[in-house]
Amino acid sequence: MKKIITLLLTCLTILSAQGAEDISSWLQNYFREPQPEKIPWMLEQLEKSQALKTHPSAQSPTTGSLYVIFKANPAEAITWVKGVCDYSPEVKRICWMGLWLADLKSGKEYLAEIKPMLSGDDLKYVDILLSNAPYSIEKKSIKNPSDLDMLWGAFFGSGNPVYVEKIITALKGYDQREDVGLFLTAAASKWSLKSNAEKYPEIKRILEQPRESGNEVVIRQLKDILDPTVSASSEEGTEQMAKILKDEFSKEAKDRFRNKK
Repeated sequence: MKKIITLLLTCLTILSAQGAEDISSWLQNYFREPQPEKIPWMLEQLEKSQALKTHPSAQSPTTGSLYVIFKANPAEAITWVKGVCDYSPEVKRICWMGLWLADLKSGKEYLAEIKPMLSGDDLKYVDILLSNAPYSIEKKSIKNPSDLDMLWGAFFGSGNPVYVEKIITALKGYDQREDVGLFLTAAASKWSLKSNAEKYPEIKRILEQPRESGNEVVIRQLKDILDPTVSASSEEGTEQMAKILKDEFSKEAKDRFRNKK
């Protein structure tokens, strides 16, 4: 179980740990200084570094960033995506997913245009996208840390506080002791909010907004997040989560979680 916890926390920091530091820094600061003209460079660097293949958990936050950037730059988005036609499946698919989520008419037309030229898993991937209506990540319920990652990517790609506010809602599951997955997602939300608030004043200001009438669990966890005496260390977060799982969750609850995986 402790290995699972460590993996959850690692997923939320993978962009800065996967070795492509220039890409990571650029993406995580895009909201401060948008440079959409550098999207082709970013995709090329992802392809050269093979970061998405060696660290699949980086795909969700990168997709989240591309979604909001494509939506803000619809005229250029298709040109950018056409430029990755010979790239690896990992890079192509985050672009296709970003287009689909952005719900651009030109994006749907492009995916329909390339579908006859695809085969294998790429064909299946695009076929699934075209067969379904895109969902709103702003409204979709948060079920796992991958959902948190996509929301963080969307925030870093836009600076829109709605994505941080959505991440905050996951804190509601922190105090319940019936659903291990719900707790782990809430705990990952708490740790990522704490860690990013220490790095980005913009995020801290969002967390500091008055919430007297909100959910009691959320308000209590936000106070903990904003407490400067509470560490943002992933190691300490792992230890705390492991202790709660060991001492406060029943064997039945933990077995249900294991059987789902």
